[in-house]
Amino acid sequence: MDTEELRIDNCSGNPDNIARIINDVRGKVAMGAKKIIVRIPKGSFVECLDILRTISTEFIYLSIEVYEDGS
Repeated sequence: MDTEELRIDNCSGNPDNIARIINDVRGKVAMGAKKIIVRIPKGSFVECLDILRTISTEFIYLSIEVYEDGS
């Protein structure tokens, strides 16, 4: 599948949380994802910037769309 969805409910910058999210993305890429649709809690975009930056830096070849729940 070319497009996968990733829901991030916790944008905590703690290393275990970031590692879990990155591993989720790796799994989706291993399954053939070329585009990731990331869903984050409404109003948490600023909190999630570090995680989103980490994903886009590590997976520069992925197309990433970010949506806040409720939008």
